[in-house]
Amino acid sequence: MKYSRQRELVAEDVWCRCDHPTAAMVYDHVRKKSKDISLATVYRNLNQLVDEGKVEKLSMPDGADRYDGNIHEHQHVVCECCGAVLDVILGADFEEKLAAEILVKTGARVKSCRLMCVGTCERCACRKNKGKEAYATDE
Repeated sequence: MKYSRQRELVAEDVWCRCDHPTAAMVYDHVRKKSKDISLATVYRNLNQLVDEGKVEKLSMPDGADRYDGNIHEHQHVVCECCGAVLDVILGADFEEKLAAEILVKTGARVKSCRLMCVGTCERCACRKNKGKEAYATDE
């Protein structure tokens, strides 16, 4: 693929982040470095990077797609309160056990595993617990 300064900026932005940005988040950040970039260009370049296997696209159940610069095998946890997407490495033993269970139950052979769990991140859980403590002391 032909070199593109804009694609390089988009790729670098995703690779340097841990927050699994949306295309709009990438656009906002890259626009500070390249005023002439459009949101459509960001989308096009993100899709090309996904097609090339340089970035992973995370389809979110209740929101905009997110992008991950970490293309190594790992899973994700999505906070249902704040929307944060967190990386988690469950290990080969987890994937092997899951693949074996799927094989037994369905006969399907798992090639790779993309797991996305939904829950509450540590920060939001702490906020909820602090709110309950404050409420309990008011009684």
